[in-house]
Parts: sequence; C-alpha cells; structure tokens
Amino acid sequence: MSMIEDRLRAATHAAADTIPAHSAPPLRLPEPARRAARGASRSRGRRLTVRLVAPLAAAAAVIAVIAVAASLPSGNQPPRPPVSGPASSLIHGVPRYYMQISNVATLAGAAIVRDTLTGATVATARPPRSYGFTYITGAADDRTFVLLGLKGQASRSPAGAAELFQAHFDPADRAITVTQLHVRANLTYLQALALSPNGAELAVSLVEGAGRTNVAQIQVYSLTSGTVREWHDPGSVQAMAWAPHGQLALDWSPAHGAGGIAMLDTNTAGGSLTGASRVIVNYQQPGHYALHPGFAVSGDGTTLVIPVQRVPWRNRSAATEIRWYSLATGREIRAYSPPPAVANESWQVLWTSSSGQVTVLRRTASDNTDRSGYFGVLRGSKFAPIPAPIPAAEAGGFYSLPLAF
Repeated sequence: MSMIEDRLRAATHAAADTIPAHSAPPLRLPEPARRAARGASRSRGRRLTVRLVAPLAAAAAVIAVIAVAASLPSGNQPPRPPVSGPASSLIHGVPRYYMQISNVATLAGAAIVRDTLTGATVATARPPRSYGFTYITGAADDRTFVLLGLKGQASRSPAGAAELFQAHFDPADRAITVTQLHVRANLTYLQALALSPNGAELAVSLVEGAGRTNVAQIQVYSLTSGTVREWHDPGSVQAMAWAPHGQLALDWSPAHGAGGIAMLDTNTAGGSLTGASRVIVNYQQPGHYALHPGFAVSGDGTTLVIPVQRVPWRNRSAATEIRWYSLATGREIRAYSPPPAVANESWQVLWTSSSGQVTVLRRTASDNTDRSGYFGVLRGSKFAPIPAPIPAAEAGGFYSLPLAF
C-alpha cells in the first residue's frame, strides 16, 4: 500500500465515523489492498503492488464525505496527554510555521500555512486547476515545501496524473508561491517523499514490480540542476527522513533478510541500495515492540526519534512508545510513553530539534472528536498542545491529513 493510500484512508475514516447511517448515499470504491500489520508478524520478504488508481478514487470520496460531515457535532472529548508548564515556553524553539492540506469542502485539496504559536491560518494556496494537493514534505526553514498534486481530486473528475509542486511561503507578504517541478519520476508507484533540510534535493521512493519481486527505487533529484541519482534493490521503502551531510534514513524492508531503519549515503553515485546503506535499528525491538513509520532524525544527525508499537497477543496488551536511538550505535537512548492510542490510531513524530530533545508529536484520529491534546510539543517529559483553533467539523480530519514543518 502506498503512502498516499494510507493518508487518504485515514481522512476518509475521520470524516465517515461522524455520519449517521443512511444520511448519505453509499460510496462504491475499489477495494483497497490490505497492508500487513507491522510488528511481530511483519513479513520480511513481502511483495506489494502499488497503484495510484485506488488512492485517486479515495481522494474524491474524502471531499464528498467531508462536505456532508461539516455540519455534524464533534462528540465527547477523549482523555488528553498531561500538560506541564506554560505552553508558550514549551513550544518555544519549534518552527514558527507549518503547512497542512485543508479538508474544508470549500478549500478541499488546498495548502494552508498555520502559525505554530497561535494556530491561526496565515496563508492559503489553492492547487492548479483540476489538481488537489494530497501530501507535503518540508525543508528545515519552515518556508519551503514540496506538494504532491493529484489531477482529478479537486474537480472530482476521473483520476489522472500525479505531479510535484514546490511551494514557498513568504511571512512578510503572507503569501504562498506554487511552481510545478519537472521531476521525471513515475509517480504511479510512489511510496514516500522527503525534501532535504536545505530544500535543494528531493528524495523520491518508488516500488516497481520485476516478475514476482518488487524493487525499491530511491531517486534523489537536485532541484537546482535537475540531475538525478538512483539506488535500487528488491524490497520497499515506505518512509524517509533526511539527516545532515547527504545521509537519508529509510524505512527499509528488503525482499530477503531483516529490515529496519537504514541510513543511505546519497553522496555516492547510485547503484545498489544495500551496498550504499546500512541498517541502524532493526524492526523488532525488545519487549515485543516493533518500529512504526512516522519518524524523524535530529538536526545534528545523531539521533533517530521514532514510534514503536507492541503487538497484542493473548494476555499482552497493545502499547506505544516514542523512543530515541543513537544513529552511531543503534542503541536506545530513552523512551516516552504517551497516552495509549485506540484502534486505527497511531502516534507520529512530525519534527525534532537539532539535539532531538524537543519533538512535535501527533496522534492520528479515527473519528471527528476533539483532538486538541493529540498535537503538541514534547520537551523532556513535558507535553504541551500546539494551538489549533479549528471548527468542530474539522477536528478529526485535522489530525489525520498531511502536515509538515
């Protein structure tokens, strides 16, 4: 299953859970492929075929469902993580702005920049005609972003092409400038995107079938010269995060052998993915925990911050932790236990500081209830929600749709 399918499915669930039975006509969509559970049962040599046809249909459905859900009540509030200390002092040091895809019917598929300190919307960019933005990756300056646009989403016309766009936010003018990128990647098989900290390079993860074995392709494009380097090997990469000095962290699932978070040296000329990378942290961790997508690398390149999940079995309950690992040794440094997530929800690490001591966490939502305590800054063991004054109809979707610092 592709990154796009994951995010669109989460948005669909967030909106659909608030709709009373028979209040809207049934939606008939292609049956999505089931993703194997990550954890103890994760297959090391899994094979998957990823197409954008189903995600594009799901994208149109998301807009239709959200439009119906806009007038519905939000429901009861779930327990919130504890907050210690003034929120403003904990949020200090986090990037001032972030970008998110809108799920409001009148702005469906548009990119919105919000102020991290206040939650206010400071700029909005509509996608080019007939496109809808569906995914974001950001540089370290919280001004430069790359957006994935799907043709047909915004207009609800039949599924079409996928294109990449660069967005630059100017705080002085409170304006977003969007330009199309001429990246030659076959985005039909897109798995993940990652914009380098300086905004000069874009990593693209693809998977293509070769007989009965899927082949992972990591392509790194220079956004200044247009040159591209490629690494490939049997397997798949479903998430990426940049580290300094051209190092790229990969959620690497090889066709054979154990996988985990691997570091790829993109300073090499290209070629073998396994030859230019090494696994730092294995998927399987002590205590029946397994790594989960949604990780970040500290700005100094020393620390991996990643959610880990414990697979329930017999009398063993499910659990989630945020863990810090040394990228030099692969050893765990510390752990934080957030409030447990319910079914169909999970924690994500959206951003981390240069030292890795300050992180932005988000818990995805499976319904439209208030999730204001599920998006915030963790500094040490103290958590403070990031202000997000959003309408009740957006409450669930806000915590599931694409967002980038």
